[in-house]
Amino acid sequence: MVDHPSYSAEEGLKYNEAEYKDHPDFGKLTFAAPYGVNVVEVIGRRQTHQRHYIDIDNPHFFYIERSTKAINMEVDGIMRAIDFSLHQQTASFYESGLQKNVTSVNLQDKNSGMRIADGLLTFNNFQLKRLNNDNSIEILESNWSTVNVNNFGYYVVDIFPFIDLEVKYAEGRVKSNLIIKQNLNAKEITFIDNLGLPVGYNAILSNNNPFNMNFVEIYDTESGVTEVVVDPARTFDASGNAESWLSEYEILGNNLLIKCDSIHLNDPSRVYPITVDPTFTAVGPVANGGGVMGSLPSPASCTNNIVVNFPGGSTPWDTQITWTVLSDFCAWIFVDFGVFVDCLMSEAQVRVTSSCGGASPGAATVWTCPGCNTIGYWTPTIGFNQAGTQSLAQCYSASCANQNLTFTISLNRLTCASNYGYDNCVWANSYCQSLDDWSITVQGRSVETLGNTATGNGTQNIYDADCAGSQTLNPTPLYGVGPYSYSWSHGPTSPTVSVPGTVSTYTVDVTDACGTTVTATFDIGCPLNVDIKDFSGLKNRSGIDLNLDLQNEEGINMMRLLKSKDGENWEAITHFTPEGGLNYKYQDNSPFEGTNYYKYGFDHEDDVQSMSDIVAIDFNYEYTLYPNPSKDLVTIDLEQKSEIPSSIKVVDLMGRSVLNGSTFLSSTTLDVSHLENGNYSVLIYRNGELIESKRLTILR
Repeated sequence: MVDHPSYSAEEGLKYNEAEYKDHPDFGKLTFAAPYGVNVVEVIGRRQTHQRHYIDIDNPHFFYIERSTKAINMEVDGIMRAIDFSLHQQTASFYESGLQKNVTSVNLQDKNSGMRIADGLLTFNNFQLKRLNNDNSIEILESNWSTVNVNNFGYYVVDIFPFIDLEVKYAEGRVKSNLIIKQNLNAKEITFIDNLGLPVGYNAILSNNNPFNMNFVEIYDTESGVTEVVVDPARTFDASGNAESWLSEYEILGNNLLIKCDSIHLNDPSRVYPITVDPTFTAVGPVANGGGVMGSLPSPASCTNNIVVNFPGGSTPWDTQITWTVLSDFCAWIFVDFGVFVDCLMSEAQVRVTSSCGGASPGAATVWTCPGCNTIGYWTPTIGFNQAGTQSLAQCYSASCANQNLTFTISLNRLTCASNYGYDNCVWANSYCQSLDDWSITVQGRSVETLGNTATGNGTQNIYDADCAGSQTLNPTPLYGVGPYSYSWSHGPTSPTVSVPGTVSTYTVDVTDACGTTVTATFDIGCPLNVDIKDFSGLKNRSGIDLNLDLQNEEGINMMRLLKSKDGENWEAITHFTPEGGLNYKYQDNSPFEGTNYYKYGFDHEDDVQSMSDIVAIDFNYEYTLYPNPSKDLVTIDLEQKSEIPSSIKVVDLMGRSVLNGSTFLSSTTLDVSHLENGNYSVLIYRNGELIESKRLTILR
């Protein structure tokens, strides 16, 4: 499993009121948070269909996520995030985050679960009944010895001989694929799902739908209200020929039987693997409009809008788009022997436009699902700065007033002509391609100077040619809402000023029409009175060696070596008094992980200062692990000398922590004698950040 997105309490309190520190979701993010950036959610701005984020690395960027379906829900008077991803609760039990019908997987009891009312419905607890060619019958118990859990489901390898189980989770939905990997040479196989029904609930077969297809309804025996529907067991092979069939349902007591007959299993034209996919769906989200529209055959299309209320004083900049398209069967044609024609995911075409004229992926192109020749769900994420995403936002003008940004998604399909009033834009009548939900996240930016996206407060270093001329200072404001007003530290109010080219510092406060103020700083220095032959750096096992060779050092009172992690914020790490040697060396034994920036500052006579060019050196800490494979002790060595401690965590293939080592500077030894044979990951952290992951094999 991938770690769930999060942010620190320190970062969270920068953008949330103190009262939200006790909110159940404080510090947590869902996987729907803006992709590829570090963000904090402003919890107080939650709405049922909307969330607001601030970029941690560039706080002048913010993000508004808007969805057609509810992404937050009110619980006990507070707004909670809906989260259907799985969270590990114990070694063998995983449960979704908050949603109306919480879902789960229990590896020990070998089942999936869905909470309905005050009870727990369990399913996917399979046995296999096999009718052999000699009419003998075998009952096989499931084998969950090889199972992998991820954030949105799990996969059981060889749950039965030559059969895998794949389970995928969505909001209020659990989709199960029983994958038959080869011909089993049987007359019939039957999957027996031992349903665990809550007290007061029963299961019945129902064909109350336009095509008389068998659904299973799980209902409250007292009120008669259906709580969960099990969709027909759609079955298809790997030929990609857009045909599928139903595997017959039967209910015996609390057992749901899914029958796969020899007509299809032993048909020589079938291409294995063959997939059987019953899907458990909680009725609530569907009845409340989980699906938003159907589709039409190309070139016609169905459309649906999202309106984002964008805050005044900011510039719309970019967008991120996600959607869920369901491909099912064509309503207009059926084939003999219960086989019907499918509408494959690759036949869906999606295009997103905005009311200002932008389009993604482009003016006359569509998003498709290449190679998706199956039925099922297509749920992509179109990230920031991809094809056309900026055109959806950058055509809107900045305004001090809040404004509504309207985005439109269009859906059509390549095949399946509408028939008998079905397969059209009405979601309830759409069987081929339907849009279950979609969301759009708008990125905005506020006023900034000198290209500073982190705080808006830019800095520029200027060196005058002879310390006697003049310099024109321009804060170059961008974004926000013009016109801008200016207040210079030495009095002027003009956009630009001309000042003497002597050593000095000037600042200007820039305020946009909405009242947002940022500051630009200009540091003016004179040319280098130092003739530098060489200034360079070299990574070694202990850190970074820096070398400065001077042609002359006449008039220099002091030399300061400065270091930066971002090339903007500097601190002095050492200083030298000129001694006439012209060569100065320094070894940095505590380099940053990543890029390290260095420059020299020179203090000259008459209080004149100058700077060298910047040297950038990349540095990555390297660890070795031995012996590997191991049976009792394993050693981890850091090849570089470090003043910052490292820490170790060992996890199994399911992401569960099995061993935590103590912190160390150069070397540590772990006792792994208690671990079972198999593969593990050794995770190495520095300053709380994951630096490296190494594979460890235990073999005795």
